[in-house]
Amino acid sequence: ALNKGERFLKRGNFLLAKRELEIAQSLQHKLGYQSNVELTAKLQKCDIGFLYSITKNIVHKNIDNY
Repeated sequence: ALNKGERFLKRGNFLLAKRELEIAQSLQHKLGYQSNVELTAKLQKCDIGFLYSITKNIVHKNIDNY
């Protein structure tokens, strides 16, 4: 799940990346590991990237309407 999530993240597919990374995170918790700082950072990167892609699309649509 972690490798899959990282591949999606590199391709810019933030929603799928977030889902895979969340699965990896929940598996870590089940195995008794502490929250992984690197994994948490990657999840935040997914959120930021996703929000950025949405705002970029909205801006482009607004520009096209003028």
